[in-house]
Amino acid sequence: VELLVAGSTRLIDVGKVQASDAPTEVAAPADGAAEEDDGEDTAQAKMAKAAAANGPSDHLVYSINLIGYGLTTTVMKVANSMRFIGGAQYKLAAYHSMLRNRGYRCTVDFVDAEGKDQKLEGKFLMIHGQMTVHMGERTPFAPDAQLDDGLFELVLIKHGHTLKMINTLKASEKNKHRDKPSVIMHKVRSFTVTPHES
Repeated sequence: VELLVAGSTRLIDVGKVQASDAPTEVAAPADGAAEEDDGEDTAQAKMAKAAAANGPSDHLVYSINLIGYGLTTTVMKVANSMRFIGGAQYKLAAYHSMLRNRGYRCTVDFVDAEGKDQKLEGKFLMIHGQMTVHMGERTPFAPDAQLDDGLFELVLIKHGHTLKMINTLKASEKNKHRDKPSVIMHKVRSFTVTPHES
């Protein structure tokens, strides 16, 4: 707070998510802070109730860390149910979710750092747009990300054998995932994920 009072501020990137269907699940903040239960509905509960009452609609969410699809959101949901175990909940939730080895068929359209439109299609374990270097406390998942450059570091992990996926995520803890054949990384201005019908 002293820095703000002294006028020491800087601009940072804020990601904006525009989804075309109302959410059935919304990931909690990545800091793991528990929400107080004051008898009021949480933001997630209000959105889910609105979706049920009004049907599908556009909704808008902002992020200052990451925007994910696939394993990223699955891990957040599982981790939220494991808050009682403390700080290890995210790593445990990741491995728990990886054992299910679910892949997500989709198209990813993106505008790269040079302004060129690009497209990738396939089955992915996760699609992860990050504005900060670290995922969680210590994992340099997006090593080239900068909080104030106007770009996401888009990290896609192609779906594959469970052990290969676990090894890839384990390698990310030491910034060794970049050279894995299942990892695709791009600096992007924006991206759109379009799931394929299952």
